[in-house]
Amino acid sequence: MRRDIGAIRPLQRGVWRVEVTHGKDPVTGKSRRLSRNVRGTKREAESMLARLLLEAGERPDSSLTLKDYLEEVWLPAAGEKVRVRTVDGYRAKCKLYIIPTLGRVRLGDLEPYDLDRWMARLSDKVSPQTVVHAYRVLCNALNRAVRWRLIASNPLHSVDAPTVERSRPDVLTVAEAGEYLEAFAGHVLEPMVVIGIAAGLRRSELAALTWRDIDLDANTVSVSKGMHERCGKVWVEPPKSKTSRRVVVLPSWAIDALRPHRAVGPLVAEGGEAIKPNRITTLYNRHVKKAGLRRIPLKNLRHTSATIALGADVSLVSISRRLGHSSVAVTDRFYLAPGNEADVKAAAAMETVKPKPKPKRKRLAAK
Repeated sequence: MRRDIGAIRPLQRGVWRVEVTHGKDPVTGKSRRLSRNVRGTKREAESMLARLLLEAGERPDSSLTLKDYLEEVWLPAAGEKVRVRTVDGYRAKCKLYIIPTLGRVRLGDLEPYDLDRWMARLSDKVSPQTVVHAYRVLCNALNRAVRWRLIASNPLHSVDAPTVERSRPDVLTVAEAGEYLEAFAGHVLEPMVVIGIAAGLRRSELAALTWRDIDLDANTVSVSKGMHERCGKVWVEPPKSKTSRRVVVLPSWAIDALRPHRAVGPLVAEGGEAIKPNRITTLYNRHVKKAGLRRIPLKNLRHTSATIALGADVSLVSISRRLGHSSVAVTDRFYLAPGNEADVKAAAAMETVKPKPKPKRKRLAAK
């Protein structure tokens, strides 16, 4: 497939030839080319094209549309720096919310007025949260275009950024958490629910756990990887940040619940194989409904763990480290639901602060 900015052509099934022309050799006068053979998908070949373009210092033609820039330049390059699921999210936002309205506009012709109108129209069709996500994706892409000197400035910086009031996550109370633990006793997902409530792990982290990661004598669980699923494909990879790689101490009740399940291999398995992440969610939702429990999403067991810890006077710093967050701000903003227990304890602590009694004034005798 020929492009103004490079070429990708298939050699055989699963093999692609990627070429970029960049200037002429000063001695021979022949065009200089960078080329690579890529084994894999077409998307991986496009990612290599973006990388070669950057190596060659080549700039796309000035007539490049926003659609071509996003699909053929930015997204392939983004795939070199962020995770597959993140790029999939970028691609979906571009396809659904950006390209249909702005795709035909030349990259260099984007104006703040047009972008403001685009956001206004989008706000009439989708939720405020979706508008925020679309804005951030486009802003990210245009910031990269500025760094690559494809445009002089980011026109979105002249547009008011959308805002949305964040709703606090739906979490279980201490009593409801106990009901969940009782309902899942003996279930194939019991170890996962126990650790989810006790340690606040992500679904991907729970799915990747093996019994080698659980030290029943030291009362700890080691988190070093995550299992992800997309379009039926499953893969395991290291955590997305250094702080996500951690060892979390488990309460004694969690150890007691885990001991009867102790085995070799995956923490939760069917037929000896680890249960896939999407299958885990299906089994979880099915059992919650069967047991007549108030349903919260599986991922909110993580929020529940953080909120219960906060209500027990655990510091925000300690909670953040248990969750594997890069900063306390992330924990406070996205993961903690307001809990009455912590507020009551704060009020009780304030009982020690009392105003000094005012001295009584002597009454003057009436004359």
